[in-house]
Amino acid sequence: MVTRFHLLLLGGLAAESAFPSSPQGNMVDLPTVSGSMSTQPRVDSSSRAVSPGVTRISHPAEVEVPPDTGERRFDPGGYYFPEPRVLIAGYEITTLALHTLNYYYDGQLHYDDPQVVTDPQLLILRPTSGAGQELRALCPEQLISSDTLHLKCHSDYLGSISIDGTFLDKRGDFGNLFSNEPHPQFVLSAVITVERRGRVVYRQRHSFRYFEGD
Repeated sequence: MVTRFHLLLLGGLAAESAFPSSPQGNMVDLPTVSGSMSTQPRVDSSSRAVSPGVTRISHPAEVEVPPDTGERRFDPGGYYFPEPRVLIAGYEITTLALHTLNYYYDGQLHYDDPQVVTDPQLLILRPTSGAGQELRALCPEQLISSDTLHLKCHSDYLGSISIDGTFLDKRGDFGNLFSNEPHPQFVLSAVITVERRGRVVYRQRHSFRYFEGD
């Protein structure tokens, strides 16, 4: 496999539909929120503790990169589908796409020395009405390691979207692992928080299934 997957990050938000649907869930309408929703301010990623022996790259995106120990680095690259469905004000967050390491550059494969990808990560949204194209929300603020996932994304339709959680499977390289293991299975647990105009309008923990993609 040359790369885990290829993401084409375009300047526009529109994208052709290319992702499977998620299971049924509950709708959350703006601006009404549950009384149990926490409105405590989030901790800025700059104040988050960094795991020992981990390098933090702060520009152009903040990414935790394990030190080179001669072993394969943690690589969670692929597509993640939340359960239950994330339904907010007429839109559904269907897919989280991660691309953290690039193995092919300079015309050849570099499995022992992959390049760290610092481009924004990607969320895929779509209207729940079924009409219209799928939409992309970029996530330039990112902190990714085997025990931490923090993303902050922006959508013109939903507002600020934060994803904070941990990988349940610490091995990474899920695309190769799952070829010989039961699939699908949950590999990520994270809280999705959506804020609009300074108010938390959605906060719920979700489990994510993994798919490597093409």
